[in-house]
Amino acid sequence: MSTIHSTSNLQVVHLIDPHILYCNWLGLQTEQSVKESGAVILEIQRTHHFANILNDNTQVTGSWRKASQWTAEQWFPDMVHAGLRHFAWVFPADVFAEISAKRALPPGDIVTPFTNYQDAYNWLVSIH
Repeated sequence: MSTIHSTSNLQVVHLIDPHILYCNWLGLQTEQSVKESGAVILEIQRTHHFANILNDNTQVTGSWRKASQWTAEQWFPDMVHAGLRHFAWVFPADVFAEISAKRALPPGDIVTPFTNYQDAYNWLVSIH
């Protein structure tokens, strides 16, 4: 395990074996924090070309719906263009954060939603 990026709202870790990028979002997210952190993840993706990402929102609170459309329409296509194939998304328990996450889902099957980290991790390992 190797930490690539760490701020108050996002920790990005390379799970070395298997080769998975783990993005752990923390606390209240805003349109600005989602877009800024999304840009960080995209730059990491462009450099390292992770096929598999585990996106953990279990600690996210509050609505970030203003960034949902941007996430679905711009960020995900950019991530796929940079090599993303499987995105395991652990949805938050906070209902407002969950609504935002569901609005951010892109069309297609790139994202598989989960309710806990272990199931998401096991799924990524099984397809690796």
